[in-house]
Amino acid sequence: MLTHADLNSSPTAVPFPNDFLGVVLIFVILFFVWSLHAEFCRYPVIIPVTYAWASSDEDYVKETSEVINKVRNTITLDKTDPNVAAAVAELRETSNAWVAKYRREKALLGRASFRDMYSALNAVSGHYISFGPTAPIPAKRKQRILEEMDTAEKALLRGR
Repeated sequence: MLTHADLNSSPTAVPFPNDFLGVVLIFVILFFVWSLHAEFCRYPVIIPVTYAWASSDEDYVKETSEVINKVRNTITLDKTDPNVAAAVAELRETSNAWVAKYRREKALLGRASFRDMYSALNAVSGHYISFGPTAPIPAKRKQRILEEMDTAEKALLRGR
């Protein structure tokens, strides 16, 4: 059975002055944090909304138009064309760069042009990943991709 003397003599027991200093230190830290909070809450913090990746709306429109043209040119190439594999590789690089740049832009996520463009790029990339760079895109899929490109281009012209 432990006695009061055993508890006080154990190595884990901390003398009273250290406990007191610890409590005082905690109150000092809490007061400091509270005073900083009170100081900063006096003035409203205005954080400017900026685009993290896109430099401007003009860049988005220009780059999206370039990607649209590249998709159209690539998927309409004849399957016997010797440049198909190189064109598909270039398209994949371009589309990956476009998606990486613009998918984190909150302002663009609701745009019709972004939605249609992203969907079309996903369909094109998925086809070439699954079937290889020289496999022709089936007519129905090609028609849907070209329609999405048309609607994305129209939306871009309308600022959407």
